[in-house]
Amino acid sequence: MIWICAATGTEAAACRRAFATHEQFEVVQTGVGLERASRTLREKIKTDKKPSWIISTGFAGALDPGLLPMSWITTQKIFLAENTREVRVLQSQIPQGLTADVLKCGLISSPELTIQDGSSAAAYRKILARQYPQIRVPLVVDMESAALADFAEENEIAFAVVRMITDSPEKPLPQFVSTVASAMAASSKRKKVRLFARGAKEIATNLGSATRLARMGLQWSKNFEEGWRKLILNGFLVSGGVDDDFKLP
Repeated sequence: MIWICAATGTEAAACRRAFATHEQFEVVQTGVGLERASRTLREKIKTDKKPSWIISTGFAGALDPGLLPMSWITTQKIFLAENTREVRVLQSQIPQGLTADVLKCGLISSPELTIQDGSSAAAYRKILARQYPQIRVPLVVDMESAALADFAEENEIAFAVVRMITDSPEKPLPQFVSTVASAMAASSKRKKVRLFARGAKEIATNLGSATRLARMGLQWSKNFEEGWRKLILNGFLVSGGVDDDFKLP
């Protein structure tokens, strides 16, 4: 069994449609954020048989200009950024069956970082440049992959990231998206309520953007499902192996 892990209901539903006739894949909705994703898998492993692979999928944000929305990415390096002083590196594998247009990136996984937060993004870039000057790949960001990679390593399960970019520096999302995402990932009830209230106010003052985002979300979901169908047709993980030729520079 291969666990396809997606944070939100929208992402998970698109995956379930794509994998509907493929019994070797199980779609797991983890919830948003590092803590929730970790807790979901730790509870699941208590009653389920250990999978052969865990795949972190869903949407991701691009931190580098030139990475276009609707592009697909993978990585071998996940940088867990829990603060702006240091990062920890987690490893990810490249599964067989990726199409040639899947981009090789470095992935920052953080409970807070968003591409709208220019100061944090700049701070993490400085840390990466100091600790890992050899990194010369474009960077993307998500909020779950590091927790999933940590769990996979602890349980000796093969792990990979396969995600679709939805936003970029040239095409950023409205600020309320970041606020609501942080609310969904918040561990304390007080913080969750505070962030949801702030997000509601931001949406109320920007209804035009909210309407456009809703339309974009439908297109993202469609493209995400179609992208996975394409990868399945290309033989994604049919043999369960690692693509040793698909290396990051």
